[in-house]
Amino acid sequence: MAQDEGKLYFYCALGFGAGIWIFFKGFREFRKYRVLADTPEIPIRSMPMGLVEIHGEAFKAVNLLSSPLTHTSCCLYKVDIERWKRNEKGSGGSWVHHRTDIQGLPFYLQDATGKVLVEPQEAELDLPQNARCEAGPGSVGTGMASAASDQELLQYVTQADVHRVTNLVGRGISFLGSRADPQHEPTGEKLLELFSQTSGATDFRQRMITLMAPKLREHLQQMGPQSDPQNEQARLAALEAFNHPQGSPEFVAGLQRAASFVPPDEQKRFLAALGALSPSDSAATMVFNAASGRYRLTEYCVVPGQSYDITGTCTENPHPQDEHDRNMILKGQNEPTFLISTRTEKEVERNLRNKALKMILGGGTLSLICLAIILGKLGLF
Repeated sequence: MAQDEGKLYFYCALGFGAGIWIFFKGFREFRKYRVLADTPEIPIRSMPMGLVEIHGEAFKAVNLLSSPLTHTSCCLYKVDIERWKRNEKGSGGSWVHHRTDIQGLPFYLQDATGKVLVEPQEAELDLPQNARCEAGPGSVGTGMASAASDQELLQYVTQADVHRVTNLVGRGISFLGSRADPQHEPTGEKLLELFSQTSGATDFRQRMITLMAPKLREHLQQMGPQSDPQNEQARLAALEAFNHPQGSPEFVAGLQRAASFVPPDEQKRFLAALGALSPSDSAATMVFNAASGRYRLTEYCVVPGQSYDITGTCTENPHPQDEHDRNMILKGQNEPTFLISTRTEKEVERNLRNKALKMILGGGTLSLICLAIILGKLGLF
């Protein structure tokens, strides 16, 4: 009985805290609604500096991404990944959020009056669902087919985890950049530029090779001759491989030969290093091993040719292509509102207002109910 009361107090306290959090988050959403309502939509040619709302059609700036589920050519994709978690008793289970992976490239938005570059990093996305599917043991169809195989989807789940790590590393390098050793500043700048790219892409892996290979070669040279004949043969074979361009067939063949001298219990780690140093798809598969478990993935995309409503901060484009490319839209420092949506201006405002009111009323009600239960149990109410 005491144990049941303890659980009740715990869940009521948890509900009270969650209700308070939802309540104040609702006010933040209401503030966002007011900002959008007070920011009229204007033509791209008439944009002032500062917070603006524009509507137009997306088209690529330089390159496009291929979305993980449907292989759609897009400017940005977002994938919500859920993992199937079994109940402790082993019967049934539920979907829990595992990761949200967002990868995007700058793109242009154009209307009848002109175009503007959009830097989509850190934007809040309100996009229609492009596809949903499941992967892993026991997965079932969801009615929306995926162009990727089950194995590719599980490998993507692992890549999404890597994306998160590289994004965190990039932010850390950016934050600590001003405190770094001046001697290592060029390397820090290269790392910051590298981790701002999409990990798993050929360009990312090739640039990682450029940073890793010289240091690895220097380390092998500094090791000197090894007492163990097999280790020494592996070291010499690896050094021989570095006489060829990194990522070339001769380079990979040399590292494979070096691996043949490595003890069986060390070969797995050595082959992982080989995968990291090769830009080939087969080598990437060695690094990005397929995740285990059952997952549900939902994909959203910003697609060229589709119309979007964007609210963000207009600033000067640091790298204009011509006289019509002087501005860009991004997340502002003073005003963080940055929303990309396929809805109309009125629909966006109505949805935000309704969401804010539901959160304020729902969060407040949940907190009051939980507090009343706690006070009632303590005899104070």
